This record gives sequence, C-alpha cells and structure tokens, in this order.
Amino acid sequence: ETQKQKEINPVRSKTPSASAVPLVRASNGIKIKNGNDWHLLPVSSLRGTAIAFLFDEEEKMFFLLPEGFSEFFSVPEALLGSREAQEFFASTGGVELITHDLKLFLKHAPFAAGWGAFFDCKLAWFITDPGRRDYSLEKLLSWFLQKDAASVGRAEILALLPHIARRLREDLGKNELLRVFEEFEMPLPPILAAMERWGIGVNTAYLAKLSHKTGGEIATLEKKICDFAG
Repeated sequence: ETQKQKEINPVRSKTPSASAVPLVRASNGIKIKNGNDWHLLPVSSLRGTAIAFLFDEEEKMFFLLPEGFSEFFSVPEALLGSREAQEFFASTGGVELITHDLKLFLKHAPFAAGWGAFFDCKLAWFITDPGRRDYSLEKLLSWFLQKDAASVGRAEILALLPHIARRLREDLGKNELLRVFEEFEMPLPPILAAMERWGIGVNTAYLAKLSHKTGGEIATLEKKICDFAG
C-alpha cells in the first residue's frame, strides 16, 4: 500500500437509481436523497474545501464527493439544471470543484460554467506533460498511484481527485505554468464545450470562393514546377 493510499479515508459508496435522488433546497445547504436516507450538504462546512465530481456520459449521472464526507452522491444529469442545484452551487463560494475532463461535463451541463472555481486534472496533466498520447482518467490514476488502476472503483477515484489536483498544482507551480493554466487554459473548456454542443457558424459561400481561388493558385504553381522540370 502506497503512502498516498494510506492518507485517504475509505469511502463507502451509495449509488441509487436516477429516480431515487431528489434535491431539496435547505436554509443552510441542499438535501440529497440516497435510497431512503436524506443527506445535507451544508454550504458553511464546504467553504474553503473541495468537491470532487465526475460525469458518466453513458449513465447520464453526476457523481460528487465533498471533501471530508464518507460517501459520494449520485445525481441524474436532468437534476443538475434544477433550481435547487443552481442555488446550491451558486452559494458555494470558496469551494474548489475538481474533476477530470471539464469540457465533457460542461457539454452536458452548460449552465454549470458559473458554479465556482474549477480544477480540471486532465487539462492540468496535459499542461505539465504535453508529450503524452493518452490523458484518460485511468492513465491519470495509474500515473498518480504508480500502479495499474483498471480496478480502482468510482468511490476511490473521487477520493483521489483532490490529492491528484494538489500534486498537479505543485507541478504547475514548479514549472512556472500555474498562471498559464489558470488564466489561459481553464477559461477554454466552457467555450469549447459550447462549440461542440451548438456547433460553429461557417460562411460556406466564402469558403467556396476561397477554395476556387486557392485551386487556381495551386494549378499555376504546378504548371511552373513542370516547366522548370522540363
């Protein structure tokens, strides 16, 4: 067992069906129902901490683990846009939201772009080590744990994310890349997610004109090359 693993408290997971997870706004936070139990996420205890979260594109589920909590919560994608969820995240000032692949999440939840301070481990890893070909979550975990991570469960992944984020932030600082990450790279996921979600406008008439012009120039150059070659 590695030292990193010893530092992490075991996390007991509860993953109910999508229909079993209503959200209710409370005076001091938000209540989430997992199975038959209601759990309060109080805003006051979250400030200055972190919430690790992941989005599963196949299950259409949002999984979150507030720092210090012993179990993670499962919220259907459809409920993320609810008034209760919006009010809760809008009030969590000072909470860092840590994930892997923020663009994917915002593609499905564009309204979340203003929730708070995000930290994208995938993007941070790319900035610190741009020579890699695979920045998947499994590869990130293997890099951090220094072992194969294929069998690591969702609960442990969520518990690991804040530790991974701290390590990546240290690496960014050591390489003087923290400002690049925060000011230039992190503003991009909401923009790229919107482009993928809605598409981008293309002036087809201009492109056709440009293609015709470029084609003519290429033909002229080809003729010149043939003339020089004899």
